[in-house]
Amino acid sequence: MKIAILYPHLTKWGGAPRTVQQLANSLANRSNEVHVYTQKISNKAFHFEPKVLIHSVGGPLPRSPFHWISLPKILDKFLKSVRREDFDVVVTNNFPTNCVAARLKKNTRKPLVLWLCNEPNRWLHDKELRKHLPLMWRVSFSFLSTPFKALDVKGARSSDVILANSRYTAQQVLSIYGRTAKVLYRGVLYDTFAGAKDDQLRKMLGISGPVILSLGFSQPLKGIERLLMAFSRILRRNPEATLIVCGSLEVGQDKLFEMVVRKLRIPRSSIILPGFVEDTILPQYYALADVVVSPSAKEPMGRIPLEAMAAGKPIVACSDGGASETVIDGKTGFLVEPHDVDMLTERVLQLIQSPLLATRFGKAGQQHVRKKFRWELTIDRFLQISNQHLTSKT
Repeated sequence: MKIAILYPHLTKWGGAPRTVQQLANSLANRSNEVHVYTQKISNKAFHFEPKVLIHSVGGPLPRSPFHWISLPKILDKFLKSVRREDFDVVVTNNFPTNCVAARLKKNTRKPLVLWLCNEPNRWLHDKELRKHLPLMWRVSFSFLSTPFKALDVKGARSSDVILANSRYTAQQVLSIYGRTAKVLYRGVLYDTFAGAKDDQLRKMLGISGPVILSLGFSQPLKGIERLLMAFSRILRRNPEATLIVCGSLEVGQDKLFEMVVRKLRIPRSSIILPGFVEDTILPQYYALADVVVSPSAKEPMGRIPLEAMAAGKPIVACSDGGASETVIDGKTGFLVEPHDVDMLTERVLQLIQSPLLATRFGKAGQQHVRKKFRWELTIDRFLQISNQHLTSKT
């Protein structure tokens, strides 16, 4: 098959961009011709197979207000670039690339358009999240959200198939767009995490006590404050504990992080912020951890719980999103209510203070991921769905 994958910009590491990289590489390794279209790509963060063809369409990125003003032109660039080739399948991703579907399907039944829906755009559909934006952005969205929502809905309804990453996301798709989505869980590279060692990382970082690992806090809903509140209470009962938070903090989130640390009087020496961690090194951090915490509210699926379980580590995650479909509460980890800091604290302490329980959860988690959430299963199902719908269109 000849396949195009569209993604807004591959400039920072995260769950959805990592899925794009893995999808492109895996499809190319299965003898498909794969093209990736994006506004811009960071060669430091992303490593595509040489056989994957990368196309940068340019244009201002979302961090600039000019991005939103230029959105029609950016969509034109994506559309014109894709139309230069004769694709069998076009895979769209996050807004606004999903909007390309409507114009791409306008005059022809080909190609098959699959929307790889990680979640409906939160900035458009979640008023609560928009309250956390700077004033200028809130004012901009008050004017732009209505036409952008219309574009978003039109793109969703024009896609041939919507592939949601969880039942939780599929329910949102049905509620917002009136479309039934197929569930395609985004699995993980099991062997990469299951066989990882910390390679002296603990010694290099000067850590002697238990390690609590968390990753990625680019949005308010990711739970920075809840995590730090819980950690401050954990330190009272286990002063040797260390919190490691991997991933780059957005501008504003970094200041919030440091402000909360000072407010809670957490010793700065108890927290390690490695920043961006290469995907080749990330498994070592999981291997280092005693407990992994994913305090994100409304997480559509979340890679962190799956990666933690693949690495044989117990996970504590929120119960209100897709994690409830991957974490088996009381067997592979614990699920807690998103705003219950007391329960988050107690569950983490329980796992730190009971190595046998943590080990039992870790082993059960590895078996669970190996059976149901390996990346190979994701690719198999993706190709099955694609071939099935291509056959029905001919």
